[in-house]
Amino acid sequence: MLITITGAYKNAGDHLIGLRARRLLELYVDDEIINVDRKSAIDYKLLNSAKAVVLTGGPALQPAIHPNVYDLDLDKIHVPVVGFGLGWKASLGKSPEDFEFTEQSLSFLGQLKTSLFSVRDDASFELLKNLGFENLTMTGCPAWYDPEKIDDDFKVPEQVSSIVLTAPAVPNEQMVDLARSLSKRYPKAVKTILFQAGFRSTHSKKSVQYTKTLAWQRRFLRLLGWKAVSSESDVEIMTKTLAAADMHVGYRVHSHLFMLSQRKLSVLIAEDARGESQNKTLGRPNLTTKSQVSEIIESIESFRTNQDEQNKLSSSMREHFLEMKKFLESLKSL
Repeated sequence: MLITITGAYKNAGDHLIGLRARRLLELYVDDEIINVDRKSAIDYKLLNSAKAVVLTGGPALQPAIHPNVYDLDLDKIHVPVVGFGLGWKASLGKSPEDFEFTEQSLSFLGQLKTSLFSVRDDASFELLKNLGFENLTMTGCPAWYDPEKIDDDFKVPEQVSSIVLTAPAVPNEQMVDLARSLSKRYPKAVKTILFQAGFRSTHSKKSVQYTKTLAWQRRFLRLLGWKAVSSESDVEIMTKTLAAADMHVGYRVHSHLFMLSQRKLSVLIAEDARGESQNKTLGRPNLTTKSQVSEIIESIESFRTNQDEQNKLSSSMREHFLEMKKFLESLKSL
């Protein structure tokens, strides 16, 4: 039996990570899994009854990973504690050398340096390698992988009949300009704007302001034919909305990764280092909120029409899946 510790709330993308992680663990490690919410009271007796405790989720590698993300007393856990597809969180343009953990977090991570650990991008790998982690693998995010489609190639239609644009966490004018350009380029396409974490911002300081701005943008885009959908806390709405589309463009990392896992056309615009790291790790163009809309459109068309580009990406994801399987085999043998 395995214990996974996750944190999935408003953002449907976090729910996708947990679902995909548990699916991989069930297939390759142990089909008995108990999931624990990282914000719940810790039952150390339960944790110690497992074969291993698996830390799973999104950008857990934050300055205050302990206690803000994982409020665990590792001295009370007597089974292996494993990191699974964890990633860092930093602002746009930052490098691992710029990143600093709190003293509490460094102490916490110091206890995990010899643990089996996997991360979801190359920058996160470098960050932990610099801390002296010894048993570290870059597996990619569990959300990269739909086991039933690993061997598939991309299927990109000649004509785009439906588009999903994911809204950013922090509103920007680029999104509105991009929506205009997409409407002009694909005038007959069904157009959906997906708010992956819902219509209400959860920003720590500017939630009211951001919620109002996103609401105004939503109303404006409706005039251009964009239907707004919220997938707040609902991964099924998120995945069904995306699966029905020919193409995704936007700011949400896990909408992007879901579409890539389905071998569908997707272009990610990075809001922060999480998005930048995913694009760089997968060899995709470094599109950000500072990019010109024309550059984004050019990248969409390049991917849509270039079979070699599509094949290179599907091959890369299959190669990374081999590393994921090696990691899971190591976890099984603990």
